[in-house]
Amino acid sequence: MANITAAQVKELRDLTSAGMMDCKKALTECDGDLQKAVEWLRKNGMSKADKKASRSTSEGRIGFYMHHDGKQGAMVELLCETDFVARNEKFGELLDKLCKQVLAMDPKYITKDQIPEEVFAKEMAIAREATLNEAKEIIEEAERWQSTLQDAEAAYAKAEAAVAAAADEEAQKAAKKSLQNALENKDSAVKSAGRASGKAKNSQSLIDNPEKLDMVIKGKVEKLLADQCLMSQEYVLGDKISIEQMIKEVIGTLGENIKVNRFCRFKIGE
Repeated sequence: MANITAAQVKELRDLTSAGMMDCKKALTECDGDLQKAVEWLRKNGMSKADKKASRSTSEGRIGFYMHHDGKQGAMVELLCETDFVARNEKFGELLDKLCKQVLAMDPKYITKDQIPEEVFAKEMAIAREATLNEAKEIIEEAERWQSTLQDAEAAYAKAEAAVAAAADEEAQKAAKKSLQNALENKDSAVKSAGRASGKAKNSQSLIDNPEKLDMVIKGKVEKLLADQCLMSQEYVLGDKISIEQMIKEVIGTLGENIKVNRFCRFKIGE
């Protein structure tokens, strides 16, 4: 087991703002590896956040961010358990990030469970129609390729007959060249028709199986609507982390439940 020094604990605390005991435990668990300890604290913080999710949040702050052009801005109400945490620098940084997120990404809801049933039903209907139309187009494309393949096979047979009927060497040379071209066209049509046929079978199975169709479009609609939910969005300024994960990390660091209560976005003329 690695010998954890006070300097290592301080360095990790400066990076994460986590408590000293948490930093020491993270470094101990990760054999002194700083980057692994940062990740350990991140995961452990999210676990703590889940345990605190049901705790009451009656304090907090309202944040506002205005774009440099002065024509658009966003406001977020961020709640926590105590005024002490509401005045914390980390809490303020999180609030500022959330305001910038709302302004940049224009979410419509905080979480997925706030999406009205009629909105989900409407998007399902739109997606169903679009998917069926796409499936029909794929089937029609496969039919066109079958027709093209038949034409290519007929042209190849005609070219074969021309080679057999060639009266002299010059005519046979020209006929063989035509045969080679016809063969290449036929081979290309066989491959394209095969690919199109495979896609058409999948499309036909969607048309013939309403349950399968609904399962496919439900996934598309859920992804579409999730992108309209603040908590599901990826943080726009980097870090490859969702807003929900970002909030959970701050919960793990500050030790209190934190949640977005409401937000609004302003833009001149809208």
